[in-house]
Amino acid sequence: VRIDNPSLTTRLNDQDSRDPLRVIIDSRLRIDPEAKIFEQQSNAGTWIFCTSRAPEEKQDILCQAGAVIYRVSATEKGRVDLTNVLQILGENNITSLLVEGGAAIHGSFLSQGLVDEVYLFLAPFFIGDTGLPLLKGYSTVMPDLTVRLKDVTVQQFGEDSLIHGIFS
Repeated sequence: VRIDNPSLTTRLNDQDSRDPLRVIIDSRLRIDPEAKIFEQQSNAGTWIFCTSRAPEEKQDILCQAGAVIYRVSATEKGRVDLTNVLQILGENNITSLLVEGGAAIHGSFLSQGLVDEVYLFLAPFFIGDTGLPLLKGYSTVMPDLTVRLKDVTVQQFGEDSLIHGIFS
């Protein structure tokens, strides 16, 4: 949210579509209180999960902007404990989560074994080593320790490909 300032809303035009609950992981509440997610004409809420290191003053500002703040335990590296986040979401009957973000959050979910399935879009070009990595904080040296996908499907959307698979 800090980097690309997304709306995190649905763009579907049918009457049955609804915006999802926006769940943001921000260990120190560095998110801008004027971000697009706070400017929505939406009934969907915005929940932000942070650690105790986040400033109280910033929490108050974000609450005034419309967010609900959850302070959760931190990992050894000072990041939000994702298991704690999922526990709170489950207690609120939220049992499905689409993780949209960068390499660090994707790597964290994967390395903690918190991923059931994956949807991966691929564009038909290579950026090279100046591009952003897909995962950060997750690697395996042994081929037998790699996480494998089953029931893999591939769909074309224009020039882009969507790969979907279930983690085995």
